[in-house]
Amino acid sequence: MTKKITVILIAVLTLSSCITTKVQVNSKYSGVIPLDTLNLVSIAYGPVVQPVIPLIDAAAFNGRTNKIADQILEEQKGMTDVYKKILLRYLNKRVTTYIKTGDYFTCEVAEPFKAKEGILIDNKNFPVVWFDEGGMNLWDYGKGTNVRDIFESDPQLKSRIAHFAREMNINNVLVSFNRLAVIGVGMFGSTGNIRLESYLYLYDANGNVMMDAYGWTKPSSIGGREIYEYQAQMDKFEELALLLSIELVKHIR
Repeated sequence: MTKKITVILIAVLTLSSCITTKVQVNSKYSGVIPLDTLNLVSIAYGPVVQPVIPLIDAAAFNGRTNKIADQILEEQKGMTDVYKKILLRYLNKRVTTYIKTGDYFTCEVAEPFKAKEGILIDNKNFPVVWFDEGGMNLWDYGKGTNVRDIFESDPQLKSRIAHFAREMNINNVLVSFNRLAVIGVGMFGSTGNIRLESYLYLYDANGNVMMDAYGWTKPSSIGGREIYEYQAQMDKFEELALLLSIELVKHIR
């Protein structure tokens, strides 16, 4: 049994290390979505997704990540505005639609939606979701790690987006959510495979998803003890933003 588990773990780690950067866009429309203005209201950085199995191996690796959680959080905090500049640069090159970001909305009715840098969440080691300057918080992250549950299936999110769109007199809302994810660990947690994940969700004025997109970087194998190992994946957002912008222009104008 031990040999069998070892073989499976090696196979999983080998397979994940061979995965390349991937992007995909899913649209509810058969053609291009016509938009006068694209409202990119927030760029958020969520907590590191940590593995739970195999139990002992995952716990050993996660322990190393958790020891430097404060350093990782500090790096994520600074990345939200960096990611916004990068994403806007690539979108503006390809999308003819005028783009507004969260800091455009400065009226009094916008204030209750402002994230004001970060929001506290129910996560012991990574208790903050960071936002770009002026970014809007339109959802309740809670304990959730399943992106689809958070951004597609939450009725409160739908209602809040509809309320926000009505108050701001806009007909769409685009949010960007980013995170690091450890997608596999080696025997005894000696190594882990980590990637950067970036998600975009476009909603109509009623809070319905019109389009979603995601990008995952090629995983890298890390020991988990040093901050630079996590930074190396954080710095790959430029690659994702380029590929996402190329795909998005096929669906929005």
